[in-house]
Amino acid sequence: MANMSVCLPTFAGGSGYTDSIDFGELSAFARRAEELGYAALWAPDHFVLGEEGGEHEVWTVLSALAGMTTRIRLGTLVACNTYRNPALLAKMAATLDYLSGGRLDLGVGAGWHAREHESYGIKWIPRAGARLDRLEEAIRVLKAL
Repeated sequence: MANMSVCLPTFAGGSGYTDSIDFGELSAFARRAEELGYAALWAPDHFVLGEEGGEHEVWTVLSALAGMTTRIRLGTLVACNTYRNPALLAKMAATLDYLSGGRLDLGVGAGWHAREHESYGIKWIPRAGARLDRLEEAIRVLKAL
């Protein structure tokens, strides 16, 4: 039997479900997904994807939802490697996994959104191969920690 998951509408205009980033709607969406038997909630790791740049921060949202749900898994779709030091990311993931009773699925990617990096003063690495090399190194660090 296949497990079905849903992506959380964390940015304005991100789904037909809502055109806002109202947390009340988002938390109701998450609780309803759990009631319906979905396996996991996935949230994107972006800062400015939504209309007018409206976007909830993934780790804060998943932490809040961990306290509002009991069974459904929580995941990052995907955590951008270049936004956080890998040791910090490991600590954040371990803490959320612990607080949620072991329900975190950590997805990590190399990053692709140049404007987002620039908007937050994060160095943009234009060459995809270089970002993938950093991702490979980060995954080794994450696994070690």
